[in-house]
Amino acid sequence: MNVSLLLQQFSDLLRRPPVTWWDVVDILEKGRQAVEDVQVELDADRAETEPKVFTRIHIHFIVSGRGLDRSKVDRAIQLSADKYCSATAMLAKTAKITHDFEIVEVTEPAVVES
Repeated sequence: MNVSLLLQQFSDLLRRPPVTWWDVVDILEKGRQAVEDVQVELDADRAETEPKVFTRIHIHFIVSGRGLDRSKVDRAIQLSADKYCSATAMLAKTAKITHDFEIVEVTEPAVVES
């Protein structure tokens, strides 16, 4: 059993949402989208036998903002998954990785806490 590899994969999976979140926000902001928040929910399956690698990972993005363009959100998520995230490249060697998203329209301006 390769404990080091399993721990690394698990660690990368746990780190993936913040990195993916940042990529998506950065891409949307560069595209002049009024994004206010991105949340990521993960659902995953692991192999039943050792070394119990991830076999399926589903990433659900909840993107909040004002007047977000659905096609730009989709493109930002695709770019994050396909081009910018090294964890995806590694995990894709053993897992089928899928994603989807929903857009939450925000009508009130964001409250800035000081």
